[in-house]
Amino acid sequence: MPPADPFIISVVATMVWVSTSWYLEYFVTSWEWANAHERGELVLLLTAFGVLLVLCSWSYYKTVVTHPGRVPVRWREKADPLVDERFPLNSVHGQRRFCTFCDHWKPPRTHHCSTCKRCILKYDHHCPWVGNCIGFYNHKHFVLFITYLPLLCWIITVSSFSFATDCFHKITHELPTTRVASKQCPLVGFSLINFVITYSLAFLFAVLITWFTLNQYRLLLKNKTVVEENHSLDENDEYNLGCERNFYATFGENCILWPFPIAPTKVTETEGIFYPSRRTFDTEKTPLLGSRY
Repeated sequence: MPPADPFIISVVATMVWVSTSWYLEYFVTSWEWANAHERGELVLLLTAFGVLLVLCSWSYYKTVVTHPGRVPVRWREKADPLVDERFPLNSVHGQRRFCTFCDHWKPPRTHHCSTCKRCILKYDHHCPWVGNCIGFYNHKHFVLFITYLPLLCWIITVSSFSFATDCFHKITHELPTTRVASKQCPLVGFSLINFVITYSLAFLFAVLITWFTLNQYRLLLKNKTVVEENHSLDENDEYNLGCERNFYATFGENCILWPFPIAPTKVTETEGIFYPSRRTFDTEKTPLLGSRY
């Protein structure tokens, strides 16, 4: 990943700008207008926003810096996959695939990224906004990032709308003239322009990213990747073990770690090579990761 990736710079700059603008235009001004009860609500709102912002930034950072999944060294050796037991089946169709670009055999659910010029374990897609591929080792971090980001955007959108409505009410009902209103309502001049841009960006991101996030969870609960869905590589839902186990396959079984971009140990121990399928997985008797893990 280039240290000055323009996509990453733009994402970070936008998040900082929108968050700072919201804090200065909404929280600081609302604090001056609010009574004791309303100030308590503002503190709770700011606390929730701060926690989500930290988790969102942490998840984004982990998504950017975590390698999505290298093909293990033993897979790069030119062994005969028809007789070598180290090579499990590469697809639900019982075929084994060889990457002519990387010159090695592909583990199951591995695909070559034409942007990064490398094979990625459990390849989902290449995301330019994180400057990285989304794969086996950073999929959870990415899902958390696109979960927290729209929540932040919706907080900004809803609170900003309430703030603008309150300010408009003061101008039209409580204050006699626009000149006096300008001294008490900050939504004039540059502040108004900045507020409109911030609100528009937050609302746009909230709508678009919410749709994308819901689609990611739909695929996650079916144990499918974007590339498998778009190219119909798993038409029979061979890796679909039920919503609960599909969720565990990405987030792990320790619910305490679910909200944090920390890789679940029991999942990463599989090295992104072996994946239980409906043909080999007894949903009633077999543990999530199977006995071979």
